[in-house]
Amino acid sequence: MNEATLTNTSFTRIFFNGWLKQICVALAYCALGLATNLYFNPTGTLSIFWPGSGFALATILIGGRRYLGGLFLGMLVLGALSNTSFFWTLTDTCSNIIEVALGGWLLTRDGKFRPSLSSMSDYLRLLVVGGGVANAAGSVLNALPFLLSGDSPVANFLEHSKLYWMEDALGVALVTPLILFWWQNSTERIHGRQLVEPLFIFSLSFIAGQIVFLGWLNEYLSYPPKDYWMFLYVCGVAIKMGTRGVTLVVLMVAMQAIVGAHLHVGFFSHEIERSGLQNYWAYMLVLSLVGMTIATYVSNIKQVSNSLGIAATAFEVQEGIIVTDARGKIIRVNNSFSKITGYTPEEIIGRNPSILNSGRQDASFYEAMWKSINTYGVWSGEIWNRRKSYEIYSEYLTVTAVKDSSGTVTNYVGAFADITKAKEAEEAINELVFFDPLTKLSNRRLLQDRLFQAMSSSDRSGQVGALLFIDLDNFKTINDTLGHARGDQLLQQVAIRLKSCVRLGDTVARLGGDEFVVLLEDLGEQAVHAAAQAEVIGEKILATLNQPYQLGSRDLINTPSIGVSLFNGHQQLSTELFKQADIAMYQAKNEGRNTLRFFDPKVQLAINKRVTLESELRSAIVCHQFFLYYQIQVDHSKRIFGAEALIRWVHPTRNLVSPAEFIPIAEETGLILPIGKWVLDTACAQLSAWQLNETTRDLILSVNVSAKQFRQADFAAQVKEIIQRHGINPTRLKLELTESILLDNMERIISTMNEISTIGVRFALDDFGTGYSSLQYLKKLPLYQLKIDQSFVKDLIVDTSDNAIVNTIIAIAHSLNLEVIAEGVETEEQRQYLEKAGCTQYQGYLFGKPVPIKEFKV
Repeated sequence: MNEATLTNTSFTRIFFNGWLKQICVALAYCALGLATNLYFNPTGTLSIFWPGSGFALATILIGGRRYLGGLFLGMLVLGALSNTSFFWTLTDTCSNIIEVALGGWLLTRDGKFRPSLSSMSDYLRLLVVGGGVANAAGSVLNALPFLLSGDSPVANFLEHSKLYWMEDALGVALVTPLILFWWQNSTERIHGRQLVEPLFIFSLSFIAGQIVFLGWLNEYLSYPPKDYWMFLYVCGVAIKMGTRGVTLVVLMVAMQAIVGAHLHVGFFSHEIERSGLQNYWAYMLVLSLVGMTIATYVSNIKQVSNSLGIAATAFEVQEGIIVTDARGKIIRVNNSFSKITGYTPEEIIGRNPSILNSGRQDASFYEAMWKSINTYGVWSGEIWNRRKSYEIYSEYLTVTAVKDSSGTVTNYVGAFADITKAKEAEEAINELVFFDPLTKLSNRRLLQDRLFQAMSSSDRSGQVGALLFIDLDNFKTINDTLGHARGDQLLQQVAIRLKSCVRLGDTVARLGGDEFVVLLEDLGEQAVHAAAQAEVIGEKILATLNQPYQLGSRDLINTPSIGVSLFNGHQQLSTELFKQADIAMYQAKNEGRNTLRFFDPKVQLAINKRVTLESELRSAIVCHQFFLYYQIQVDHSKRIFGAEALIRWVHPTRNLVSPAEFIPIAEETGLILPIGKWVLDTACAQLSAWQLNETTRDLILSVNVSAKQFRQADFAAQVKEIIQRHGINPTRLKLELTESILLDNMERIISTMNEISTIGVRFALDDFGTGYSSLQYLKKLPLYQLKIDQSFVKDLIVDTSDNAIVNTIIAIAHSLNLEVIAEGVETEEQRQYLEKAGCTQYQGYLFGKPVPIKEFKV
């Protein structure tokens, strides 16, 4: 199907969409108009009540503007059947269509009006906007041709406009609510006895209307009927039948009254001559308002009553519920509360919930709980409480703050379930399934599960873990000589000692016999560093298990042999990992027992190399083997505005040692603190020297600060002291922090940065995009600059991912009003791309390599 055919098909579908419904709407409007003219306006003069306007507006509110075509057709047909000239029929139709469209638009344009008329405000808006404003516009248009044709003076024009408005407004007031109410409940069925009372009330209202407005039984009445009779019936209908009943009865009364007026019987028998039915118009409008007001009020009362009933039923659930006032004073509890705690309502109401406190939670627990309630309005979790019988029990508690419309807390509601038996059963099952009954350590099944989780976590994070296989030396001899009871005592004491040697998140397990396994996680991203940490813990285990054991009345010394295997993700199967650790353990036994061996001999060599490097690093500090090199930083015009100070280790035998090789060791051993302080002091001394030279006095010097160095309690004081001692301009010093500093205690980090920045020192976030930056905290930091890591700059021209990351970093920097500098710029093509992207400061081999101060030139 081509595009033209598709367009024509869409137009046809839209044009003829629901054509049968359009015809039905037209016929309904036409029939309603003919009935109105026949029964409510037999004289052919201007009517005071036109139901068609209410029908038209209801049609638009229910079906939308697509039914304007059907209404337009119905109005034209009605005019033709009424023997009206084509000109006046067309004029009347156009003004009525404009009136209906305007009313629908005014009511629905802001989305606040609900066609269900679920509140009194919706009904009043319908009367004022749909039956007032819109009808006023339509009435003026309807009467305007009389004025323009010269057939009617101005006074008559105003009178015609008023009458047009009154008849349409009353039609909207009486008919539109009726259709809307009954349409929305059209699928609701009423059966059997439900019909008896409404039919009886409706019949009484019909008879009352006949008596009051059509003169029934007048010859038998000692005094004429009163108009207020119908108010009483409408009030009864409002109470019993609600809004639907009111709209039906009021419309019935309106028809009875207007028919009676035209027949000159009943209460309005002389109304046409006296006021042209204007009193009738006001009477019906007030009757409708009174009925709707009472019906809405009664409906709201029923809804509140139903809600209270539902709330009362919901309150008596199996969960215990406690309600307090804003000060924590108990004002209500349910039956389940009494069953769980043992306190009756009389014993507990007026007291504080702290009466249930078991003492197992400390003050910090409750501080955290109330912090959550005050911040988020809710807290949930497990808690230990005490019954009236002083029995301690476990419950799952949810506390919710109840607030009024102004946001002020009025009550607190706590809902809890007793989970004591569930926890006891869970613990018993866990003990049987996942723990060794003798030592209470994890068994093989739980160890395998935790090992799988540890390997998965390592796969995601890149952190290396370790498996330590521990076998007790000569355990069989102890069993054979001292007996199995003493052997079991030894195993139990070994388990206790092993748990004391590891971190809280590590796993200690017993596989069986005298075999134990320790699972260590998160030992670092480098295998060498992870192996070093595993060795430290292994040596601690060796030392602890070498201590004498008290078995009955005798002391015993027993030694272990330990094999270690490292893992990084799922690079090997868990069974293979156990096998490797077992092989390493037997290697330890073969080399004399009471020792530790790694599965991979290369790792052992690397550990030895690391130990040597750590020793040489300590000597380097004492022997002043460190030097600072300086790499220039330039702007887009290649003007040098600063430099970065980079540490270099000139080893006496190995020449230059890469910072990537010794900095991690310095971080782990704490040697980074004296090294970092030396770097900062030396850099500030160089700044002091630059200040004496006209060509270098405005240079900004960047100094790298490690996370451990920055987290020192007196770091800010150190910076101030060094700056003051060298007498430098603080604005010439820029401290570069890595993203790892943002991982912990952000409040303290921000406080330290603010303290330092107040004296003029600037901060840059180094290697941005490679770590853990949170944009939430980034905006709070007193940063001056973001530094794009060289790993993103290296393949910037050919790698679309690096391209996107660099553009994002630059955009973030600009949005936070921060400077941005790129490091590792080695080609002119990279520089040009960065400049176009909005980065105008650069550092890299394109402009100069790091050089000693003697070779540094501006």
